[in-house]
Amino acid sequence: MKKSILKEEENQDDSYDRGASAVVSSGIPLTEEGAEKTKEFVPSKGLTSAQAKIGLDKYGRNELPEKKKPKWLIFAEQLWQPMPIMIWIAAITEAGISNWPDMAILLTIQFVNAGLGYYEVTKAGDAVAALKKSLKPLATVKRDGKWSNIDAADLVPNDLVLLAAGSAIPADCLVNEGTIEVDQSALTADVTKLGQRGIRALAVARTDDNGQFRMLGLLTFLDPPRHDTKETIHRAVSYGVEVKMITGDHLLIAMETARMLDLGDRVVGREGVVPLIRGAEGLPSLDPETKKAPENLAKNYGDYIRKGHGFAQVFPEHKFLIVQCLRELGYKTGMTGDGVNDAPALKRADVGIAVAGATDAARAASDIVLTEEGLSTIIEGLIISRCIFQRMKNFITYRIAATLQLLIFFFIAVLALKPNDYMPSDWETKEGFGDEWPSYFKLPVLMLMLITMLNDGTLISVGYDNVTPSRYPNAWNLPVLFLVASVLALVALISSLILLYLCLDSWNSGSAMKGLGLGDLTYGQITTAMYLKVSISDFLTLFSARTHDGFFWSSMPSPILMGAALLSLFLSTILACFWPDSTVDGQTVEGLANHTPKELAVMIWIYCVFWWFVQDLAKVILYWWMEKYNIFGINDTLHLNTNLTDEETSANSPLLNDEERASASAYNH
Repeated sequence: MKKSILKEEENQDDSYDRGASAVVSSGIPLTEEGAEKTKEFVPSKGLTSAQAKIGLDKYGRNELPEKKKPKWLIFAEQLWQPMPIMIWIAAITEAGISNWPDMAILLTIQFVNAGLGYYEVTKAGDAVAALKKSLKPLATVKRDGKWSNIDAADLVPNDLVLLAAGSAIPADCLVNEGTIEVDQSALTADVTKLGQRGIRALAVARTDDNGQFRMLGLLTFLDPPRHDTKETIHRAVSYGVEVKMITGDHLLIAMETARMLDLGDRVVGREGVVPLIRGAEGLPSLDPETKKAPENLAKNYGDYIRKGHGFAQVFPEHKFLIVQCLRELGYKTGMTGDGVNDAPALKRADVGIAVAGATDAARAASDIVLTEEGLSTIIEGLIISRCIFQRMKNFITYRIAATLQLLIFFFIAVLALKPNDYMPSDWETKEGFGDEWPSYFKLPVLMLMLITMLNDGTLISVGYDNVTPSRYPNAWNLPVLFLVASVLALVALISSLILLYLCLDSWNSGSAMKGLGLGDLTYGQITTAMYLKVSISDFLTLFSARTHDGFFWSSMPSPILMGAALLSLFLSTILACFWPDSTVDGQTVEGLANHTPKELAVMIWIYCVFWWFVQDLAKVILYWWMEKYNIFGINDTLHLNTNLTDEETSANSPLLNDEERASASAYNH
């Protein structure tokens, strides 16, 4: 890799132990004018706090201005989306016909939805801002004659800055003393004598009276893995993640480290594991001139890199190319590291993770920065991300199912079930029949908006639901997701169409509704009954959508989701039962409890619960069929890691804790 060295000798009366470092002066901009100034450059001796304050007031903070969206604008954006625009149009229409109550309800819905959206957006933004603040870059600066670490944004021209190996350059600087190496690719080897098991050893001897050396013994030097690395590897493997070790240490040292970490194959009759650690001789290298990766990387080196548990005696470019090859093979690849030499591989990985104490270069190249010692946080992040994935899957499945049910139900109802076709021939003389029925079925816009609002409130609670993280890496399978949502929607749709037909046919002397004692329904009752039915089906579908291949009782919902769903069901039922007799959007609406048969709402609830069981059974059968015949490749993600053993992924695995063992048991059954 390219090496650029900037050096300028200058004696500095300084007792600070710099090691491999350079002392630089900040504040010379990289412009033509700045280039002229460098010719007359006088190295800084450091500033006082008073001088630094004057410079900060004069030049401002050493950072690019960050554009922040005002919170009022975030709230306003929630009122100007496709669905809010539709609500605005509906509210304006209601105002145009002087229907003030409906307009007020629509505006209430509008601002409640906007408030919920604003809360979610600002909550996420504040969390990101707090994380950025905790990871702000630091600079080692000489102020008031002492070296100290300060926020890099507080640097001013003529500050004296110390750069250590791996440090990020905090500003435009000139070198006073020392050497700066950019994109350093050299790797320091050990080196002491190596024992058979790869333990570093140093022989200690003294001279006797005759001046001959006499060996006293050996001092061994251990560089043990982080305290939780072994547990982290076990847990990662139990979640379907294949772990490889990449190190610049000698092969024997790598073998011993792998044995300590249980990173290897289990062989019958052998205690511990047998690691397969490969050397660098079979790994690809960058082109010496173009610095590009070799062509056909995955094809030519994929088998060598894919098999085995790790690599020893590698250079930084090998780390980069190993990550690149695994990505070209189709694997989502994560990389941990802490040094300058790890930065290229951290940058190339799908997820680069800088461990605690990592250099600025490693932190800047990473997607995730660990702020505390240990690696177990990685597994916690993996579990959280898989839980988020499951919640997103539940959310989308439910959203598609609910949307398809509504759209297709009204499409078919409008075309096929014309209310006036079901009117008795002598409807004008029928007591309690009311006005003539319309030529097509619809629900008032207000009822649709209420369904949408309660639906959205319940959907938000999905983000706080209890879910079981997958035992294997997740991947989107949209055909499967859409098919499952379509089956859920189909069952709910069929049940809605059947109920609409039964209600419209309730005046027929031989109708099923008359047989149940629920005949002679007015059109206002039919409208409210269908509002209640669609609402109940929507909210019950959520419980089927969230458990996928299991029955709805196989996973307990979180209190938040259960509370949101029960509240929505309660409000929908109360509204349907006690809706005041009125005309909404030119359509008669009557509360179900205001007229006979008063038990109609109870019958609709029983009807919906029955079809809910049918819906859930249809979903489970669908999953069984897809998994048996691998429809749409539903089983493919289970074969991503061919090195996993049954012991490592079974519910009885000694590598799992109690919570994980329960999760594995639920998954495998």
